[in-house]
Amino acid sequence: IVSLYVGAACLKLIASVYQKKAWWSAPTLQAYLFGALCSRPGDSFVDGLARYIIERPILCVLLAVGGLGLELAAPLALVAAPFSVLIGSSLIAFHFGVYLLQGINFISYWAPALFVFIANPAPLVDLGGATWLRRDVLMPADDADALEWARWAAALLVLTTQLVCCFSFREV
Repeated sequence: IVSLYVGAACLKLIASVYQKKAWWSAPTLQAYLFGALCSRPGDSFVDGLARYIIERPILCVLLAVGGLGLELAAPLALVAAPFSVLIGSSLIAFHFGVYLLQGINFISYWAPALFVFIANPAPLVDLGGATWLRRDVLMPADDADALEWARWAAALLVLTTQLVCCFSFREV
């Protein structure tokens, strides 16, 4: 989950450099919100909120930078339980905001997955001790059966494929 968010942020940064246009500039979010106003019926509160944001370029930039920062901060969810809860809650709120303003429903897909950060945070790094990148979190136990190792290998394959696609600008 974390790699998806970091990958999305990296793609935005790479595309911004490559295209010489900042993804986080005001016109980007203004275009997304304007498109949402034109393509889906909304209630007066949501339409008014979208118009309010569109008319304030600095707010558009702040929201875009905040979203990008949240995606880049996602690895903090792996560092310690408080960060995990904060990042998980913030990402759920982020997706709710996208749904409210743009009508793009990632909530049904992402919210259940993001609850893992809130319900059962398992940090990879113990900031107070000598343990770093805990093996018990990253790998199956030494006495794990073949099926557990197969699941782990499948997850590693998905992650590797995802990162290759992310950094090569390919979509599967």
